[in-house]
Amino acid sequence: MVKSLRKLPQPRALVVFESAGRLLNFTSAGREVGMSQAGVSKQIQFLEAALGVRLFQRSNRGLLLTSAGRRLYAAVTFGLNHILDAVEEVRQHSQPGRISVTTTIALASVWLMPRIAKFRAAYPDIDLKLIATDSLLDLPSERIDIAIRYGMGQWQGTKCQKLFGIELFPVCSPAYLARYSNLMTSDDLRSAALLHLDEPNSQDADWAVWFKAVGIVEPTRAAGLHFNNYPLLIQAAVDGQGVALGWGHLIDDLLDNMSLVRCMSTSLTLKPAFFVVRSVDGAPQPEATLFEDWIVAETRTLAPFDPSGI
Repeated sequence: MVKSLRKLPQPRALVVFESAGRLLNFTSAGREVGMSQAGVSKQIQFLEAALGVRLFQRSNRGLLLTSAGRRLYAAVTFGLNHILDAVEEVRQHSQPGRISVTTTIALASVWLMPRIAKFRAAYPDIDLKLIATDSLLDLPSERIDIAIRYGMGQWQGTKCQKLFGIELFPVCSPAYLARYSNLMTSDDLRSAALLHLDEPNSQDADWAVWFKAVGIVEPTRAAGLHFNNYPLLIQAAVDGQGVALGWGHLIDDLLDNMSLVRCMSTSLTLKPAFFVVRSVDGAPQPEATLFEDWIVAETRTLAPFDPSGI
């Protein structure tokens, strides 16, 4: 229950005070809120009279908040930010057909983007914002409707549905394989030009894990190509720069069009997988549910992995 609003100063004065307290300059605050320096001064005087305390003091360093001013500023800033967040959330939900989706850079670039045209064709009235980042964003605070995340499907405050797992296998361009036709076994990879992914969130999908799984000592790291994101690494493999670890199903399209080929049949299935994720807070927008259903349907057409893998 809200306390008596009669005790609350005029909202306009609180907005002016927030600006003046943040900028510590009445002239600058006036420009921000659309009034003169004298107008800002009058609003502050009104607020100080209503509260019975001084909120600002002048010093050699300029304008400063008093102890009472600092306490009020913290409360007003918190309150206004909370109101702004609520306004943005209400505004977003009052504009049907607009959703935000976040996923990893690898999945967005290599797998999702080639398929987005199909979603846009099926739902042309939905305005889609795609956020590609390897950071784990907080869905409610960032106002994100859907996330596609890589992991074990255990993110607090979310509802998760598995899309597909990841299988690792060596890949290269047809031209590279033609030049180095001796790539027949896992041991042959020790002398190949290996493309490395130096990305903390993908340590389970690099060559060290591969060589350990096949029981081969990893070769001493020589000068080569190292990348901080998977799309760059895969592009280098397509360009014939060396051998990469392909992530099935992410690179299925590149295998289908022969931009990449498997060097050998040996594969390693990882425990983490990709999940479609949404917050459990509040009911999802209908458009978000449509996207979730669409992405799930897209993954159900993927071919199963070879059970004979490692």
